[in-house]
Amino acid sequence: MALVARYAAIALAVTAASFATRARADEAQPCSTVDVDYALSATLELTDTPLGQGNGTHPIGPGTATVRFAGNDAKLMAYRMRESFQVDASAVFWKTHVSTDSITTITPDPPADGALSKGTLYWNTDVKARTDGTVTCDGSLCGRFGAPAPGTAPLHIAPHDVHFRPWTFSADMRSFTMPRSWVSHSESPQQSAFVTLTGREVRRTCATH
Repeated sequence: MALVARYAAIALAVTAASFATRARADEAQPCSTVDVDYALSATLELTDTPLGQGNGTHPIGPGTATVRFAGNDAKLMAYRMRESFQVDASAVFWKTHVSTDSITTITPDPPADGALSKGTLYWNTDVKARTDGTVTCDGSLCGRFGAPAPGTAPLHIAPHDVHFRPWTFSADMRSFTMPRSWVSHSESPQQSAFVTLTGREVRRTCATH
């Protein structure tokens, strides 16, 4: 019985070692499809505001994005950007403050398709973006010339097509920049919005679906 138990123990040890070796081999296999998460910072540029008084640039963020890479093919699976800023407008007899606190997201159904070439990711299709939050107006222009009504009100920019400009990566492919890209237009508040992005990789995992 002792001899049988000894052989059984040896068999279990060999089996465990085999599983461990196989697991290490599996871990060493490169993923055919990878999800890469990026931390984003951005600059928001506003134009076409009432009387031009709200035109300007504002730092926004933080934000996040997830890109799924399969070789040189890419899909934008997720995008989220926090926009919290205040526009101060002043002219003769007028002084107005408009504060925005919102989140812009995309609907990846379907996700935007892109292709990586020589360190630059070119987007071939649009994303469907939407913005939700609040806008608060205080001052003489509120409710006039396209400025939002006095007080705090919901801000909703319905889903619309946005085409991101190319993402240019660093030599190590860990960070990227995107030049000024149009993202939205709204009537209340009256404005057109453009975003410049900077991204930094924070995680990559094998895609499971």
